[in-house]
Amino acid sequence: MARHSIPSAVDAVVKSDLRLYDTLKMGVVNYKALARHVKSRVESLANEKTTENAVSMALQRLGMKIRTGQKKLEGFVDIFAKSHLQMRDNIAVLYLKKTPDIPRMDKGFMVVIKGVESTTLLLDEEKLSKLKIPPENVEGQRKSLSAIILASPREIEDTPGVIAHLMNALGASGINVVEVTSSYNTTYLIVDEKDSLEAVQIIRSLIERSRKNR
Repeated sequence: MARHSIPSAVDAVVKSDLRLYDTLKMGVVNYKALARHVKSRVESLANEKTTENAVSMALQRLGMKIRTGQKKLEGFVDIFAKSHLQMRDNIAVLYLKKTPDIPRMDKGFMVVIKGVESTTLLLDEEKLSKLKIPPENVEGQRKSLSAIILASPREIEDTPGVIAHLMNALGASGINVVEVTSSYNTTYLIVDEKDSLEAVQIIRSLIERSRKNR
């Protein structure tokens, strides 16, 4: 996980917990008490010691930023409130030099991400043997992954920063996202299976709290 500065660590902690976000949004908060509450999490993300005063100042600046940009952030809340979550285990990721001829598969999970000079396949592990891709075309692969699938309303296309908000929430808890892609109103987040339950819990918490705060 990338090291954060103290302000960015405070930002990540707040964005991973809508209770903290709501507290700062309202502006009625004891910043010193809140700083004591989140200080250890901030230090863990930043990988350095800090003071309650420094965290308090960062919280105050972030609170002002949230209230100034409240309309934009509330757009996130509305999108999460209307979103639905699914998860699939036993997912593999294939990194390919070329786009192969992929056989038609009506069942199961498969997402094709085409780059300029390479292709990434997200698919059920059981489908690997059916693809028959020449070994020289495979640059790498990963198994024992989970796909977190977030179906959102159409408004997500016109609301910048939603995926970044998700990544911040997961990153604040130390969860590494192996791959992320979106298609229309569906977002696919690929994580290690060992992190999948925690990742789902974090995103489900965002959805549930957003529905309560609409």
